[in-house]
Amino acid sequence: MLTVTIEGLEDVSRKWANSVREIHDGATEAVIRAADAGVEEGKRSATWTDRTGAARRTIKATRAVSIFHSVHADMVAPLFYHRYLDAGTRPHEILPVRARFLRFHARDGTLVFAKRVWHPGTKGDGFAGKMYFNAQRVLRAELEAMAARVCAKWG
Repeated sequence: MLTVTIEGLEDVSRKWANSVREIHDGATEAVIRAADAGVEEGKRSATWTDRTGAARRTIKATRAVSIFHSVHADMVAPLFYHRYLDAGTRPHEILPVRARFLRFHARDGTLVFAKRVWHPGTKGDGFAGKMYFNAQRVLRAELEAMAARVCAKWG
């Protein structure tokens, strides 16, 4: 009969539980940092003029949520016109809706009344894509650093 005794399994089990906890916490922190970095990149790299400050101010990252062993955070640009700033618009005609004339100030400051205006369209700057790619880059770097820290503890 052969009897095998393995000693120190409690230490391995404890070390394993600590590693799993550290991986979960590290992944959560990595997702938070990546989403925040993506949002900052979107705000920084946007080429559009933000007259009121609302377009940049409302771009936010939601906090990471851990559900069923997964972690996620969202980068949101919630205003209806964020999609036009990101993708641009086609040339289009603008007509008055609740009035007979459109009223606006021209670039030289003169007051203009018109029955219709042809808008030349706008070019989007793709800030949402820049947010995504920066978040992806930061997430990869954070996860690699976390994995290296956990592996270093195992020797």
